[in-house]
Amino acid sequence: MRNRHPRPDRSGELLVTTGDGDLLARVVARDTEDLHRITNLLLEAPGVVRSNTTIVLLEVQPFSVRPLLERHAGP
Repeated sequence: MRNRHPRPDRSGELLVTTGDGDLLARVVARDTEDLHRITNLLLEAPGVVRSNTTIVLLEVQPFSVRPLLERHAGP
């Protein structure tokens, strides 16, 4: 299954999801032109018929599992 999914050179994460889409790709782009290039790479992958782009403007809470692990690890 891993080999079937596109791997653009700036992919940070590729996640299988439920809901409206099947995959969520978090990518890093230098600018909107680079984002367009990455989106086109994803659209060229077999089975991909459309994409939806969301741009993060501000990170409010960085992703971290540390607090969860500390809370459930016990003394």
